[in-house]
Amino acid sequence: MQFTAKIDVLKKAMQVASQAIGEVADTIQSQAVVSVEADKVLIQATNEDKISFMHIAVESQEGTGKFSVTPKTIQTLLSSADTDVVRLQYDEAAKSLNVYASEDKDAFVSLPSCDTTQFISFDAELASAQKIETIDSTVLESGIDFMMGFISQDGKKPKFSNMYIKEGVMYAANGSSRVGLFKNDELAKIYSVTFRRNMLQSLMTFIDNASPETVTIKETNRMTFFTSPDEKAGFGFRKPAVDMPKMPITSEKPTCSGISVDRAGLLKKLNRLGVSLKKDAGWLDIEVAGEVMTLKTVAERPSIEHMACKVISGATPMSFMLDYATMKTVLALFKTTTIDLFVDENNRGTIYNTAELLIDEKVRKPFLAVALMILPRRTV
Repeated sequence: MQFTAKIDVLKKAMQVASQAIGEVADTIQSQAVVSVEADKVLIQATNEDKISFMHIAVESQEGTGKFSVTPKTIQTLLSSADTDVVRLQYDEAAKSLNVYASEDKDAFVSLPSCDTTQFISFDAELASAQKIETIDSTVLESGIDFMMGFISQDGKKPKFSNMYIKEGVMYAANGSSRVGLFKNDELAKIYSVTFRRNMLQSLMTFIDNASPETVTIKETNRMTFFTSPDEKAGFGFRKPAVDMPKMPITSEKPTCSGISVDRAGLLKKLNRLGVSLKKDAGWLDIEVAGEVMTLKTVAERPSIEHMACKVISGATPMSFMLDYATMKTVLALFKTTTIDLFVDENNRGTIYNTAELLIDEKVRKPFLAVALMILPRRTV
């Protein structure tokens, strides 16, 4: 049994498969199963916690059968291939896979295959999954990209180690200093989905390599699946057993005092001020008078920067403090030229921005991105 496929096609399929394999080497859970049937080649992987599958286009095909491969091994081999098309030939009796990736047609690399009958099929569970919604993949990726900056990295905070979609709005928080919100009409029909932090990058990798224009979200009692519209590619993960914590953030525009500033300019000034701070950590004393914002490090030898700003609500003077590391992290998540920063009487700072996602040359989709920061309080 053998087939040939373009290297780029096989690389992408192996990249998707590598997101769902286990870490114990030489077991079926650490490998992807390649099924060659009369009319398709399907590559699947699962470690029971995650699943992935992808049908690939082939240039030619002879025979049918199954074998397993280690995705990263195939990726490494393909990266040094001399041809655009690679041939995979499997000998069932010897449990041996020969990969022809050289200009020399008689040269090959021989690899072992695990017993594919030990592979845990997820076909039945995927077939029984209930559709939640189909959304634009660019919107999903943009929301995830923004929200990942708010999720806690502390494994002792399970409720804050996830991203949530609740009633059409994305939420994430680190449980101490920052909360994020992302809203777009594409998400409006999704009532509730929870994304584990360590699944997000794998989901992004799936979307980047499978390249579906839209993603269909499906669920069972145990799993959440994301598939292409034609169901020829998909990624899924086990649901976390936690409920969304209370999120002290709203999509309503703040009515407290606020200013508009150039985002890149503010980041540049923060980078300069950071040189005088130990390990990029510390506080900043902020004063706004008229249309000038003064930033001063809280230190024995303070450093000072000034920059222009525009008052958009309330009145000056404004006076508040910022945590340097939190502000830098949050600013980097926004892509807009300017940001609107509001500070209320409860020492909460909110960056509130609306913008548009460019889907293609003709389609733009507006979205709302909000970041709430718990600001440090001055002590006498």
